[in-house]
Amino acid sequence: MKSIKFVFTLALLITVTQVCFAQNAGDLDTTFNSTGKYTYDYGFVDNATNVAVQPADQKIVVSGTALTPAFSGNLMVTRLLPNGTIDNGFGVNGSLGIHQFQ
Repeated sequence: MKSIKFVFTLALLITVTQVCFAQNAGDLDTTFNSTGKYTYDYGFVDNATNVAVQPADQKIVVSGTALTPAFSGNLMVTRLLPNGTIDNGFGVNGSLGIHQFQ
């Protein structure tokens, strides 16, 4: 009986501890890129339209368009490491311009 009380008390303590130290909904995870977000300016108008996490290594792939003031530009793909830092092993400095269009 004593061991059942101990296990119950331990489970309750673990649950309460996790609830007390969990982040609030909507709070940024500051372990991601040390700020909780990643921002990069590709040009005049940038639109990130797709985000995917690679299942094998948890790297984050973001794609979108980067336009110039003349509204011509590139389809851009950027890859981040799971901690939110740029993956310099991908493309040039972590980004790849796929196709120039007007």
